[in-house]
Amino acid sequence: MVSRDSDTMTGRDRGSDAAPPRSGADLRWERTPAGLRLEGEVDLTNAHRLAEIVHEEQERLGDSVRLDLEALSFMDGAGVRALLEISRSLRDSGCLLVLASPGYIVRKALSVLTPDDLLDAIRIVES
Repeated sequence: MVSRDSDTMTGRDRGSDAAPPRSGADLRWERTPAGLRLEGEVDLTNAHRLAEIVHEEQERLGDSVRLDLEALSFMDGAGVRALLEISRSLRDSGCLLVLASPGYIVRKALSVLTPDDLLDAIRIVES
């Protein structure tokens, strides 16, 4: 069960309803068999929580954590930093972070803000 943890972020299992966020960036997540599907925006107001959620789900997901980013409309530097921290932590435990179908804005944020050598720990795929 994923719970609504803050005013800026909601979580829901597939098929359940989640209350809309009341303030800050709008980010929702949904459990999928392969990982998590993200929708909305990742910014300074909620990037730390994204890292917490991924780590909470890591045991369920095994040695490959897949984040479906197709419905993510925005990511700032805090979101990129969160993904890098998630990737490093997963790599240290023998896991891989897979980013599926990032849109143009997310790809641009990753390419501009992330050194190439750090992206080696992240696999980007199209669904």
